[in-house]
Amino acid sequence: MDPRKNNRCGLEKSPGALFRHFVSLTAISTIGLGVLPTGRAQETPPAASTTETLQQFVVTGTRFALDQLQTPITVTTIGRGEFEDAGALSFQDTVAKVPGLQIGAQGGTFLRFATRGFRSTNDVLTLVDGVPFRQVNGNVDLINLPVGLVENIEYAKGPGSSVYGRDAVGGVVQIFTDAPRTDTTSGEVSVNAGSFGTYDAYVRSAVPVTNGVVNFDTGGHWSQGWEDRSANNQQFLKVSEDQQFTPNLDIRTSYIDTHFFTYRQGAYPLLNGDIAFGIPLGESFAVPDTVFKTNFQSFTATPTLTLGSEWKVTNIANYNRYLRYYNGGVQVDSGAGFNQNNFADFSVQDILFEDLCATWTHKFGEVKNVFLFGGTFEDGHYTDIAPTFANQPTFNAPNFTTPVTNAAFYPYGVKGPNVSTWIYQPIYSGYLEERLEFKDWSLLLGARYDSAYQKYTNSTLTSAGDQTVTATSPRASATYDFFKGKSDEASLFVSYSKSFKPLAPSSSTSGGISIFSLLQPEIADSYELGFKGYDQNRRIFWQAGAYQIEKTNAQRFYRVNALNFLIAQDQQRVRGFETEVEYRAKSWLSFYVDYAYTDAINVNYVTSTANLSDNQVAMNPRNTAGAGVNVRHGPWSFDVTSNFTGTRPLRDDVHNSMILPSYLITNAVLGYVYKRTTYQVGVNNIGNVVYISDNLSGLNDGSAGTPRNFFGKVVYRF
Repeated sequence: MDPRKNNRCGLEKSPGALFRHFVSLTAISTIGLGVLPTGRAQETPPAASTTETLQQFVVTGTRFALDQLQTPITVTTIGRGEFEDAGALSFQDTVAKVPGLQIGAQGGTFLRFATRGFRSTNDVLTLVDGVPFRQVNGNVDLINLPVGLVENIEYAKGPGSSVYGRDAVGGVVQIFTDAPRTDTTSGEVSVNAGSFGTYDAYVRSAVPVTNGVVNFDTGGHWSQGWEDRSANNQQFLKVSEDQQFTPNLDIRTSYIDTHFFTYRQGAYPLLNGDIAFGIPLGESFAVPDTVFKTNFQSFTATPTLTLGSEWKVTNIANYNRYLRYYNGGVQVDSGAGFNQNNFADFSVQDILFEDLCATWTHKFGEVKNVFLFGGTFEDGHYTDIAPTFANQPTFNAPNFTTPVTNAAFYPYGVKGPNVSTWIYQPIYSGYLEERLEFKDWSLLLGARYDSAYQKYTNSTLTSAGDQTVTATSPRASATYDFFKGKSDEASLFVSYSKSFKPLAPSSSTSGGISIFSLLQPEIADSYELGFKGYDQNRRIFWQAGAYQIEKTNAQRFYRVNALNFLIAQDQQRVRGFETEVEYRAKSWLSFYVDYAYTDAINVNYVTSTANLSDNQVAMNPRNTAGAGVNVRHGPWSFDVTSNFTGTRPLRDDVHNSMILPSYLITNAVLGYVYKRTTYQVGVNNIGNVVYISDNLSGLNDGSAGTPRNFFGKVVYRF
């Protein structure tokens, strides 16, 4: 069954008995479906009419399978064929066409979505086959998503908590992993080799079985990295089965296991927006043996029961465990007296997630009604062990190799006792959504209530802290199909939504002393007005929208010096405009163009040392744009993509931050198809542009983007 049938429906419980509890919940919920009126929370979009049109059905924005014209928010879709034609070699490559989207990379490891003024790793909710892909604190390590795991992607912009709950303040990106269901065995084998000693290989397969299909995907990535001491590798495995047990009952099960390891890339000191002191690209000042390694395991069971033509019930039950170890000492600063600040951190996170939801579809005369309701229980446990370090070396720029103090303890400092942290966070939620459709009009109303209990314990604190935070996330939106011609059609949409993000309990550090903080949840109110349309019998799809987002209680870590940081909560206001156009002509030409304007301001940002209100949000460009074209002639294809990122401030925790210059990255791929095999050669960053992809640590440094690189790829499809 198509993975887009999977809703986000699930519960979560605690470690120790977590897995046994998960199994019992799954069994109970599966049996329980038999006595409930049924409704699937996230329908399967019908297939596009032909491969030559751009008819798009999306589910992520509303959990209903709707044509783009009836979806009251901005949604960008990316199919596997698109990013394969563009020669995507990493997850960040797969979403390059999303308007206004940047993916920052701190030290080559902490990838983050940055869009509409949001740039924390927990500002955009990431779903994998309907299941939240996140840590207990909401952060997402996107580095754990290999490109070989991805079938297609939907990126819904703007707050989505009324549908999906916490962390959907900046948008929702959903990744579907299962290949389309077929009657015969199908799949592909892919291998590629490229610059910097990079090799990738993976297998994707779908095997029909009696009344179902089994998907098996596995592969790996190995690279020496483009910087000194930045070798990395990744392996992944996914096995899923979609089984139609009865005409009314379908159960999908899935297991995912990913491993990732890298030596962390160093940062570069910056002056006037450029790499300082003539330091060559590729040199690393990271502390030796600075690494990042993870293991993510997830098991999901999704039974769906259909009763008659009106009711469906879907339950998603998921248990996942995430192990992560990393250490520090990767940052530098262009100022004097900089401390390398080495650290180490090991964490274990267990999450149990359960969501039960039902939909009822009924027609009252000319009014079509779809009503969705359900509940979610999520239970997360987080254990973290991190040693303290003292007497760390201090450097004066531009010499980052010879300490001026504590030279005897170079490069790590003196390791002290371990500090242990425990977080327990159960969340209970209930939600409902009503969609009414009458002729050319549709109205969508929804609301969700979340209650999160947070308990924080730290071995350096004398007592634990706890709190309960609650949030109600309403939503109201409408669409109007105002034009329908012989080959063209267009609609207008307007939307209001409120989202929330419970901020994980944490502690600041000042003078080596932990300062405990229980923070109020982050709240975002969003208003959006836009237009969508198809032209030339759906060979052209376009959308454009303007929005305003008001965010309160935004969590901000700010440094008071190289070693110490504190926490503040501020208010932000974001206004912007986004547009994109896609065109597909027969089978020989397709292209897209997009543009985004974003004005993101810290409206009220006051720290213990300064009033930083009215600063532009760090690393947020006001202007971004992208374009891509794919031309085919016989067995040949040629694909070119370009992405422009405008000027942006490096920091917003200081006055008069340095401004990073704009840059344009262009990639090109030449392909040839012979029978079942596709051959590709390509080059990324053709102009060998040096650019800063993210600010690393709230200092005057940054992580550089990948320089020009070449690759060759062979894909055999069966």
